[in-house]
Amino acid sequence: MAKFLQSQSESQLSIKKLKIDLLSRSPQRHKHLLGSDITFHQIDLNNIHALEKLFTQNHYDIVINCAAQTGLSIKYDQFYLTNVKATESLLRVAAFKKIKTFIHFSSPSLFMSNYDQMNISEDFQFTKKNKFITNYAKSKYLAENLVEKFHKSFQLTIILRPATIYGPGSVNVKSQILKLLDLKLLLSFSKKPVKVDMTHIDNVCHAVKCILVNHEKMKGLKKYHVTDDHPVEFLQVLKNIFKEQNIKYKNQYIPFWMASFGAKVFGFLYKIAGKTYPPAINNYIICNFGKNRILSIKKLQDDVGYKPIVKFENGFNDFLKSFLPKPGGK
Repeated sequence: MAKFLQSQSESQLSIKKLKIDLLSRSPQRHKHLLGSDITFHQIDLNNIHALEKLFTQNHYDIVINCAAQTGLSIKYDQFYLTNVKATESLLRVAAFKKIKTFIHFSSPSLFMSNYDQMNISEDFQFTKKNKFITNYAKSKYLAENLVEKFHKSFQLTIILRPATIYGPGSVNVKSQILKLLDLKLLLSFSKKPVKVDMTHIDNVCHAVKCILVNHEKMKGLKKYHVTDDHPVEFLQVLKNIFKEQNIKYKNQYIPFWMASFGAKVFGFLYKIAGKTYPPAINNYIICNFGKNRILSIKKLQDDVGYKPIVKFENGFNDFLKSFLPKPGGK
């Protein structure tokens, strides 16, 4: 979202000049934005008194909450503090200061499960039977509940769920690819092709811009998915990367049921051993590579006219070129 702030600060949405304030605990993470039309405030979102003071000193119409703790080797308390409590603090202050529009970034990790899911609706109904694959997913679900609880305090409340984000600044996808290349190993948990959605960062930014262009005539609580609208067989993408890099690799097939059982056993043993990181074979990896998960973006298309501006083939190839060596190069 830092890229979004920068691009929108430059274009001013082509409608009117926007005053953009960026709130973060870490100024070093946003050094590239300093000096632009963005005002930086170093602040902990869990410090509700500091938030109240800041919101009193400045008149804000729109709040975009894209702060999140991600990862697999992190304790649940850390997820809860950043993804749930910080969201609650921001909601309380925004509601008290009568902010008109509140946009909250969530995640489709909520839907990750041990069965195939096709064309997942934005209004997917969770029940007590739903089990979350990761603590991150659980914390984002709880945060969404808070946003829904406060939504009547705002003229417009939006929950955005972008699928796996890649592109400039995407650390997670980059690190996963580099790790697999280093291991020279691919794991598959299904004999059938498995497809998932992904989203280029520019498409995420474009989705927010579409919303901001239309937000004054929108009301109530809206939930939207954001994708490239091009489900990807990511295992095949990885095979192509190995081939282009001239790297010989081992392709290991493990039946889904066996991998799931192994993940439970290893997870239990790791927990007993006091390890803070998950085993190599864990529920997240198994479900991500073993089950289809495709999101519907129909509401975003219908409500604000969203159409991806970056195609997966072009965006992902440019992304790979930014950190992979040229084939045959040193």
